[in-house]
Amino acid sequence: KTHIGVCMKKYLILTVTAGEGHNSIAKAIENELNKNPENIIEKVDIFKEFAKPSKVKFINDGYILACKHMPKLYNMFFRMYQKRNPNRRNTAPAQGTVKKETPKLLKLIEEKNPDVIICTHFYPATIITNLRKKYEIKAKVVSILFDYTVHPFFECANGVDFMFTPDNSFNDILIKKGYHEDQLKDLGLPVKTEFSEFMDKNEAREKLGFQKDLPLVMIMLGGGGFGGADKMLKKLLKCKHKIQIAVVNGKDTESKEKIDKFLQKAKTEHIVKNYGFIDFVYTLMSASDILVGKSGGVSVNESMNKNLPLALSHNLVAQEYDNMVFLSTHNACINLTKKYTLTKAIDDLCENPNKLEQIKSNIQKIKKPNATRDIVKFCEAL
Repeated sequence: KTHIGVCMKKYLILTVTAGEGHNSIAKAIENELNKNPENIIEKVDIFKEFAKPSKVKFINDGYILACKHMPKLYNMFFRMYQKRNPNRRNTAPAQGTVKKETPKLLKLIEEKNPDVIICTHFYPATIITNLRKKYEIKAKVVSILFDYTVHPFFECANGVDFMFTPDNSFNDILIKKGYHEDQLKDLGLPVKTEFSEFMDKNEAREKLGFQKDLPLVMIMLGGGGFGGADKMLKKLLKCKHKIQIAVVNGKDTESKEKIDKFLQKAKTEHIVKNYGFIDFVYTLMSASDILVGKSGGVSVNESMNKNLPLALSHNLVAQEYDNMVFLSTHNACINLTKKYTLTKAIDDLCENPNKLEQIKSNIQKIKKPNATRDIVKFCEAL
């Protein structure tokens, strides 16, 4: 594997589209690996590459549909499978999901002959765990725990060489799931390195056209079309302290249009900017004081890396609830309740900025802003 005397290293990144979090992690790692010209990288979505379009649609749309419209049912199954006996890993539902893709992935691995395989979901890691029982796969295989919780079916994926976790507090449960302690590396959860780069708040505000002397609250509920941004905006408009509000709708054009129509008629002293899809989220995070959003693993780490406190309710799907619990345990987020509403929380923090500073201080203690670089460095050393 040489080119003009240079040792080249081949990486195969395996991802799954179930929401955009796993693809975001894959892209972050790919971008970091690409900084080294000696690296050869291929990124593959195993279902988009090997499965029928109907299966791809079912996995992604089914996940979003369940989270959006049937959260109680989704949470019930999540918790039930989370408690499933890990010794029954060979009969877990995840095994049936990847059965048809298994020989196709084996063929791809044989053709590409990678040095390192990086799995951003337990599905590809499960396939490789199964393959290693029958075939020699020479590549080093790593996997990523993509939330602050151990999801169901990670017990099926314990045949990897290393598992990167966001925190060592998950080691005990992973060991119960069949992992060995020397497999587990708490290097953090990788996100794009732009979210780890410092940008002065006033500079960011000037760049985006926001006032320097008014609090800025950012609303971003993810790119899955979950909706609800209009409700959050209406709550913020009730704040007695004058604030600035930035709404990021992403690809949810329906939400963007709904808010645009509302703002045409709304009478408010607050300053509101309503965005669609933007490619400067990290700049907007640098400009903001508080983020009202979802608590997916990637969103949590992007905001923590920007030292931006998240305002979170308890009405969340299972993995996001666990992420919220992790942050709450460290007093590193703003907990919204029926009594401590979003409106009350923002007014309270405007009156008591020291509370917000304390949350930021707690975030500093638990965040791992160099996770992407550390994971890539670890992989390059294998």
